Amino acid sequence: MRQSILVAVLLLLTCSLGFATVPWTPEDAARARAAATGAERPAIPPARFYSGDNLADYALAAQFVASMQVSDSLSPDYGGIREGEHLLDIIQTDNTSESIWIFSRYYELTGDPSLLDELAASWEYVLSHPAYNEEGGDDIVAGYYRIYNCGWALRAQMKYLEVFDDSTYASYVGS
Repeated sequence: MRQSILVAVLLLLTCSLGFATVPWTPEDAARARAAATGAERPAIPPARFYSGDNLADYALAAQFVASMQVSDSLSPDYGGIREGEHLLDIIQTDNTSESIWIFSRYYELTGDPSLLDELAASWEYVLSHPAYNEEGGDDIVAGYYRIYNCGWALRAQMKYLEVFDDSTYASYVGS
């Protein structure tokens, strides 16, 4: 009996390896980057180990988020942040609210104004796509995503207010 269980477990483990996701190599990432569709391609940062410089790594992360932003000012999704490198057509308010926090924190840490245009574009997107209007129902179970989005909207506005001492967007959170 014990031997049968051991054989079954080994068989299951062997089979599961066939369905496991294989880690990407740099060549795989390059192929994915080349295959990205659309006029804009995200600036996928190179795979590397932690550099030891927190600020430099944060700057790279902030620049990556900026590269995921819809930059076509004629698009109804202008300023929104794409869901992922392989989901370029999905733009959501939660990612965009997160970008407001990220860009504000970047400015707070560095004083570098290079991402302020992206920050303004993110605000433009969330003002036209309010967090409380994201998909989901009105009850707490079906509407969890709206609640999650509203939480990010609150965090974004709080960080923006803290960094810039500017209450321009306070009404967004209060709506």
